[in-house]
Amino acid sequence: MYTHDGNESIIDSFIYNVSDPNGTYSHATVTLTINSQNDPPNIPINIKPYNGEINVITNPILKVNVSDPDGDNLNVSFYDINNNLIGIDTNVSSGYNASIIWSGLSYSKTYYWYAVANDSKLATKSANWNFKTKGAPAPPPPSEDNFKPVADASAGKPYYGFVLTMEQKIMEK
Repeated sequence: MYTHDGNESIIDSFIYNVSDPNGTYSHATVTLTINSQNDPPNIPINIKPYNGEINVITNPILKVNVSDPDGDNLNVSFYDINNNLIGIDTNVSSGYNASIIWSGLSYSKTYYWYAVANDSKLATKSANWNFKTKGAPAPPPPSEDNFKPVADASAGKPYYGFVLTMEQKIMEK
């Protein structure tokens, strides 16, 4: 019986001998070409944002660590929970990180995503992960440019007069 573990491509040969009861003898050489078996990539590992993270910026870097038992380079696709492609990092070496930027996200919203590592023959999907973006920034403090005259429309009378800038008010004193 001939066995091979399938982890490498090889060409192998062996000779076998046969004889019959009359003493006739013969031999032959058998040559085998064995192509290696491709193993699927390992499941991508979440690096950032970590699962359940909060206060994430609205254009985060999604990062996973990918590896392949055969050492193949990988194409890593990132998807949202609705299977919409976010982006692809191509030709990532086994054992390294793949990343993309997911831009245009809203404030204070939870997002779900996953990654797929593909060695061009087989693909492996990660678990689903989630993060929540940070809240909207506070509005800027009022500045001199933000002061505008306000007429009291409820008084039913038009506003007559003028408005001084902050500089003019200081100069009046």
